[in-house]
Amino acid sequence: MNFSAAIAMPAEDLLIPLARDLCRDRDEAVRARASTGVESIWQRARDQYAGIDEVNRGRSGNSLSNKSLTMDGPIRVASPLGLSDRETRSTVFVNITRPYANAGTARVADILLPTGKMPWDLTASPVSDLQLLAEALTNYPNDAAMLFQAMPELQQQITSGKAEVDAAIETAKQVIKDWLEECDWLGQVRTQIIEAGLVGTGVMKGPFPKPRTVSPQIQQALNMLALQSPTGQLVAKQLENRLLYAPVLENIKVENCYPAPGCGRDVQNGKFFFERIPDVSRRRLEEFLEDPTYFADQIRACLKEGPKSLQDNKGVDKDKGYDLWIRTGMVDLSDYVSQLETLEDAAGDIELSEMFLTVTLCNHRIIKIAEPMLNCKEFPYRMLLWEPRDDSWAGIGIPEQIETRIECGRSCPDG
Repeated sequence: MNFSAAIAMPAEDLLIPLARDLCRDRDEAVRARASTGVESIWQRARDQYAGIDEVNRGRSGNSLSNKSLTMDGPIRVASPLGLSDRETRSTVFVNITRPYANAGTARVADILLPTGKMPWDLTASPVSDLQLLAEALTNYPNDAAMLFQAMPELQQQITSGKAEVDAAIETAKQVIKDWLEECDWLGQVRTQIIEAGLVGTGVMKGPFPKPRTVSPQIQQALNMLALQSPTGQLVAKQLENRLLYAPVLENIKVENCYPAPGCGRDVQNGKFFFERIPDVSRRRLEEFLEDPTYFADQIRACLKEGPKSLQDNKGVDKDKGYDLWIRTGMVDLSDYVSQLETLEDAAGDIELSEMFLTVTLCNHRIIKIAEPMLNCKEFPYRMLLWEPRDDSWAGIGIPEQIETRIECGRSCPDG
């Protein structure tokens, strides 16, 4: 019995204790990030870019003065009762951060993302003996000509092999370009650069699989292959992974990233990584019921409970959306599986200890567990730092670089 078969069983006894431990990891990551102080730095950087300070905060759209309806009429001060003279005086926020940030990120984007061509290429690696020999002979044409004259069959093998490799490379290039264009790779990377310049860290998630539709004819062919023989089932499974899913990239805000405490300057050093997806609507959560990879009973329980807060597990405003938490990393399942009475007879067939999994949480419940499609144990999150920060995975952005703070220890007449 494998992992997929184990979690497909009625697993209430498995999901509850596992969710409790994973929520404990999440709470630990939230507290650890808050203790570093980077959250206030991010908020200050975004406020500085938007031209918001403590004086004008909350006054956007609420002018303190009204222009008369006539050309020569006076300006009427719309000062509500209770405001002091200082609060009714004019204040100016000279926003020099926005043009500096826009210019800096635009320049970096122009360098890294040239117009009209892809900033990457594929070349053949010298893997086989023939390829190694061919690459070595390119620097010595005279010796190569003498060798090929004495061994014409060798020249034929090298030439035909290179043509086949070149054809495979061109096909791979076209497939990768199609994937990148389909997921708006260029726009996502530009957004990542802008986020890196603004708050110091741009986060790119991917590649991760996204379902795609195929023609009815292809779907029928896959179904027939799966019914023919065990070999056909394997072929159909391989084709499903390539045809029914497409690799996707997505830029996410750094405020929604919670790496494991103690990861240092590289989030990949941690045991897990949490991504928060805020304000998921009830309708969107109901759509997951149609996906067989989700635990429908757990989703129905979340819908019945309503959105819950992170701190006290109590219900919050029902008009507010749900918060989904995606945890990627190592999960030790051996203790939980051994507790299931239904699996006692097959305990010898189950080899579950620590596994690299992606777990989706909602309302302190597990609504999905998935194995990664890529054969690697890395978090699908890449950080672009505008300027590295000492002993931190978060970088330093342009607003923080140009920020000037003046502290005055004596009392001023105007406060």
